[in-house]
Amino acid sequence: GGVKVIGLATHFCCPRDESVTRHHHSEIEEIKRQLISQGLADSTLMMHTASGGPAFLYPDLQDSMVRIGGLFFGILPGVEGMQQSLSTAGVRLGRALRWVTIVTQVKTLPEGWCLGYNCARRVGKGGARVALLPLGSHDGFLEAQGSSFSNVIIRGGSCSVLSVDQNLLIVDVGGLWGGVVVGDEVTLLGCDRRHSSKCVFPTLSTRIPTHLPRVFV
Repeated sequence: GGVKVIGLATHFCCPRDESVTRHHHSEIEEIKRQLISQGLADSTLMMHTASGGPAFLYPDLQDSMVRIGGLFFGILPGVEGMQQSLSTAGVRLGRALRWVTIVTQVKTLPEGWCLGYNCARRVGKGGARVALLPLGSHDGFLEAQGSSFSNVIIRGGSCSVLSVDQNLLIVDVGGLWGGVVVGDEVTLLGCDRRHSSKCVFPTLSTRIPTHLPRVFV
C-alpha cells in the first residue's frame, strides 16, 4: 500500500546559465535519491527535466524524457550556443511550420485616429497606411511581448503590429514598396514564401488554437 512515485518533472528556468541549470538538476537528483531511500520510489523512477534548449546544450541532463517544444517545428529557442550544439549532435533543423493569413482590407487612417480597445494608441503625425488581418487574440496572436507578436511579414517586408483585438490585427504597411492589396499573404510565423530570408518567429507555436484550419504539405 501507500504512495509510489513513478516520475519527477521540473523546468530549467535559465538555460543560458550552465551553472544554474546544473545546480537545478542536482537538486532534483537529490529529491530522487531521497524518494528511493525512503522506499517511495525505485530505480525505475522517470525523470522529465530538459526542454529543447537544455536537451541539446547539456545532453547529459536529458534523463528519461525531454520535451523539445518549438524544435519539433524547426524553431530554435533563443538560447546562445543552440546552433552549435545542434551541429555537434548532427542535427539539421528544417522549418516545418508556417502560420499565414491574408490581408482583408487596406486603408489610410488620419492622424490621431484611435487604434485598439480603449484607444490604446493613436495614429501618429501624417496618418498611417494600414492593413487589416482577420485574426487576433482569440486565435492565439497576443499583444506584443518584446520581439514576439510585434511584426508580421507581407511581400517580404516587416510590418509593425499596431493593434491586436479579439479577432482583428491592424498592421502598418506604409513602408512597403509597391503597396499592399487585399488578398496578399501575411506570414505570422515562419518565412515569407517568396522571400525565404524574411522570417518572423514569435513564441506562439503552441498557442495556435484548434479552430484554425491546418494545411499539410
